[in-house]
Amino acid sequence: MRARKLLMILALILCGVGRGQAQTIDEVYKKALTEGGTLNFYGTLAQINAETILPAFEKRFPGIKVNHVDATADQLAARVIAESRGGKVIADSFQTLLDGLVHVKDQGLFLEKLYPEAAAYPQELKGTELGRQRSDLHRAGVEHG
Repeated sequence: MRARKLLMILALILCGVGRGQAQTIDEVYKKALTEGGTLNFYGTLAQINAETILPAFEKRFPGIKVNHVDATADQLAARVIAESRGGKVIADSFQTLLDGLVHVKDQGLFLEKLYPEAAAYPQELKGTELGRQRSDLHRAGVEHG
């Protein structure tokens, strides 16, 4: 069940963090294929989860290759911050532990957004404040400059 949830999160990530507009998964998938078909995923997934989730994502979205940068929360936060300061953020998706999120959020690097599908859920399960992350309905992506 957890692997299915994470697969869905990756699918939703494909829906355009940083683009600021609602698109269907199919629309974003087609666009991603025209942009090279690579999803740069910075994440702290356990190896056993990565071995299940990432191939399932690639199977669901043929032609999309997940480039998984696997490191500790601190290493990933430092990398995203350094990329931002250098003017070129490579990550399309940033998944980490809460302490890693705090480091990156403190630098003002998040674009926070709720999906339209979140409207069906109670308000207490939604929110953009770190520490209120009690559901998978919210995503925080690294904003591309």
